[in-house]
Amino acid sequence: MFLPSDEILLNHYKSERHNILLNDINFIHLVEEQVENKPLNLALVYKEEKVNYYTLNLKANQVAHFLRSKGVKQEVLVPICVERGVEMMIWILGILKAGGAYVPIDPDSPVSRIAYVLEDLEASLLLTNKANKSKLAGKVDIELIEVEEALSSIVNRPTENLDISIQPNHLAYIIYTSGSTGKPKGVMIEHHSLANYLLYCKENYLNDRQSVSGSFMHLSYTFDASLTAMFLPLITGKSVVIGSQASLETFEDENFWKYAPYDFIKATPAHLELLAETLNETNNEWVTNKLVIGGEALHLNYLKPFIERGVDIDIINEYGPTEATVGCSTYFFNTLTDVEKVEQKVSVGKPIDGVQLYIINVLDELAAVGEEGEICISGAGLARGYLKRPDLTAEKFIEKCIHPNSLVRLYRTGDVGRWSPDGNIGYNGRIDSQVKISGYRIEPGEIESILLQNPQINQAVVVARKDQQDNNKLTAYVMSYDASLDRQKIFLYLRERLPEFMIPAEVILLSRFPLTQNGKFDRVSLSEVEEIKEFKEGDFKEPANETEKMLAKICSEILGLERISTNDNFFEIGGSSLQAAKMFSKIRKVFGLKLSLGLLHHAKTIEQIAAIVISRADEKHFSCLVPIQAGGSKPPLFCVHGGWGHVLFYQGLADQLGSDQPLYGLQVRGLNGIDKPFYKLEDMAAHYVQEIRQVQPTGPYQLAGYCYGAIVAFEMANQLIQNNEEVALLVNFNGPSPGYLPDKGEENSSAENKNFIKTKGTVSGKVNAVAHDLSVEIKRFSKLNTKQKALYPLKQINKMFWSSKIRISLSNALFSALCKYCIRSKKAMPDTILKRYIVESMYRAFIQYDAKAYGGKMIIFRSPCLYKDPSLGWTNLVKGGITTFDVPGEYGVGNAIFRKPYVESVANQLEKYLRK
Repeated sequence: MFLPSDEILLNHYKSERHNILLNDINFIHLVEEQVENKPLNLALVYKEEKVNYYTLNLKANQVAHFLRSKGVKQEVLVPICVERGVEMMIWILGILKAGGAYVPIDPDSPVSRIAYVLEDLEASLLLTNKANKSKLAGKVDIELIEVEEALSSIVNRPTENLDISIQPNHLAYIIYTSGSTGKPKGVMIEHHSLANYLLYCKENYLNDRQSVSGSFMHLSYTFDASLTAMFLPLITGKSVVIGSQASLETFEDENFWKYAPYDFIKATPAHLELLAETLNETNNEWVTNKLVIGGEALHLNYLKPFIERGVDIDIINEYGPTEATVGCSTYFFNTLTDVEKVEQKVSVGKPIDGVQLYIINVLDELAAVGEEGEICISGAGLARGYLKRPDLTAEKFIEKCIHPNSLVRLYRTGDVGRWSPDGNIGYNGRIDSQVKISGYRIEPGEIESILLQNPQINQAVVVARKDQQDNNKLTAYVMSYDASLDRQKIFLYLRERLPEFMIPAEVILLSRFPLTQNGKFDRVSLSEVEEIKEFKEGDFKEPANETEKMLAKICSEILGLERISTNDNFFEIGGSSLQAAKMFSKIRKVFGLKLSLGLLHHAKTIEQIAAIVISRADEKHFSCLVPIQAGGSKPPLFCVHGGWGHVLFYQGLADQLGSDQPLYGLQVRGLNGIDKPFYKLEDMAAHYVQEIRQVQPTGPYQLAGYCYGAIVAFEMANQLIQNNEEVALLVNFNGPSPGYLPDKGEENSSAENKNFIKTKGTVSGKVNAVAHDLSVEIKRFSKLNTKQKALYPLKQINKMFWSSKIRISLSNALFSALCKYCIRSKKAMPDTILKRYIVESMYRAFIQYDAKAYGGKMIIFRSPCLYKDPSLGWTNLVKGGITTFDVPGEYGVGNAIFRKPYVESVANQLEKYLRK
């Protein structure tokens, strides 16, 4: 049975009428309507920065006038390489207002990839920021415009809307996707396609409530799925809350809770597990009642935590390749009422307004209901084609006579699907080898091409394999006649040339490749034949006890591997930070033991982790000293934690300094949720001095501290000098002095420092009611006897603590009572309460600290974008002199200097003093 031909024809004519309606509509006009009607509505939020529609439009207009003077007009391509933030949005709107088309470039991409895209575009200028300008200067032949500097210099440009004619067929943006030849290809999207998608979403994704934020933008702007959260709220007068955290901590952003509820959250299936973790911090009223899922195939299992918790959420499964403007079909269902009718692999649904979907079978005919074929797309969403690739455009965008006298332009997706009797489409995988990993479309051939550029690699094949959670992961198979080549070298080689999402989870060295009868690589056999993996049985170490067996089982499930040697390095067998967090969460459930992620600095194998679990050393004998890089012949460097108490961020510095430089971190006492932290900074410093003497009994000592830790390191240096020890080096990483007063115009001071010194907020309205319930709950808890308290579910208080979707300030007495009970009973505190407990104890120590002058020298590494004073207020306290090194760039937190590209210059300067 075929889909009725008259219905196909009707859809075609509907599309023609729909396209006529789009002729006078574009994204910029829709935004300017909101500016006129709702000028004071909040448009953008990023960290503590807020911009209303009037200001956003004014600045974007100034940018547009500036860009027009630079030759930007209709059809001119303008690449932009910046981090997420308000400036990113202002410049993208400015490009569009000037008539140009923006081209997003990931700042974290290797320079070689950025250079290729710029060469392909033949653009005359690149919009970037300070940090990326310094990275690209001299490596790309193009005018680099620094957006921060330009914004301050174009304040006298006109502020009115530009009278620019933007036609429906003008380019709006180009997004580069993975290419099979080893080079990415640019997909050209026109204004009418963008407007068509946004107008459909406006009718289906948003709520009528004016008080609700539009959405939370956390996806990279180089991923076209981000356009939904980035643009949709702006055409309805609502706000875009821009996430400031890295992908792993994206939903730990303070603004994520502060500006909820949202009309919708756009996410990939891979993000659902992170979102599910936030359910533990709230009741069934969550941050949104609508999730838009896109990027890769959705399975019902991904939504299991939401379904089991009974959270009422409308799910919109959105399907669409970049060539069809973000999304071209949708399937709606509810987690409470519709689960039973939804199949495990969720349907991709029906086409959105202005778009038609067809399924073409192997005979190049319209497929019958239930018959598999290639999904093809036509209508308003289709891209113009691929930039400078007429051959590929002609191959993928074809014209076909779907109905007599109706020649239709189609995009061949390469996806396999079939019609169901109810008119929805089921997705059944790919025709070719192209895959999606974490929402990104990846051509394995591009990775193979990069691998084969390595002179030590003779052959390479990259395939996608399913792990035990049915997620795609990339596996690279390589052959080499060089016996010195190992997996670690290959990973390092790839990370220098590819973005993180394209790095294979596993690299397998082969002695031979299986071939088909035609002499081609047999990819099917390659992904199935495990015994050809270079795996010396003598190197494999079986679990030696029940603890190691259980840990091996946990690790195997999380990494999707059949077996793991107990001496395998977690990160070298495909482990990531996200998977480490999952593994430690599972360990806590199975063993009842909370391990800090910092443990992975010195315990990276199952054997090492098992030893800690067995001895319960990480919990019962918590050490503030963390050996981040324990080996090496040089004198050690001891680095004190920042305002949140952990030391994970120092790993980047340790890696850059090299394996011969020992580096130890000092994390705050109490992170295990059991030990009592220090309430006097002098006591904290004295304890840390005792800890470092376990490694280095006598001086000269080398000390460093970041932010809050700089004050602690300063006090440690003073105490060591008073005890007749020598301090050879005192380093300060973005650490203001105790009496530091920011300059009047210092708006960008460290986000961590601002959050740390922030006093407790007020509680009003609905929050008061929640706080009252929480008080009652804790009072009830305090009246229980010892046995009842031991059995009491502290997570109940933990849930209530988050239930209003903002952080509620507990009364000091009740908060103190709960903390004291946890310490006395050795019962781990709930995480959310522990965070406040640690920060408040450190703050108490900070305000009571009476700093005494230090006779030695201090080396300061300062972020000029965060702090104006080169001495950070230490001049009167450091009598031996201060040397300041500036770390250029534009970033929101001080510990960004421990990440690439900034950490390289930090390490180079620091090494000069460490050598002395």
